[in-house]
Amino acid sequence: MKRTTLERIAPLDELRRHPALHEVNPAAFHLDNQNFLHFHDFDDGIFADVRLAKGFLRLPVSSRAEQAELLGQIHERLAALDAHFECRRRGTKRRMHTSGIERSLRHGQRRSPG
Repeated sequence: MKRTTLERIAPLDELRRHPALHEVNPAAFHLDNQNFLHFHDFDDGIFADVRLAKGFLRLPVSSRAEQAELLGQIHERLAALDAHFECRRRGTKRRMHTSGIERSLRHGQRRSPG
């Protein structure tokens, strides 16, 4: 990628400082040893390919607003991963709320009428 293009991508410094991201090439980042984010400079603008779910999503990042949107989505993804790994570290799982009646029935207790 051209140096002039790299200079137009404002969030690069913030991404470089994030402890979970590793910059393997200029403007190409890995997360847990997997491709996570890279940029393209096309005739119609700058685009980012980012892995927010199972596949990559291509987002325009030519303007400051588009770059801020990308950064927000990356922060959401990283926060969700942090929460997931924190739960795993503590050995807790998210549980669905069950009513007192359902808990009583599950433990063999009967609810008295009235």
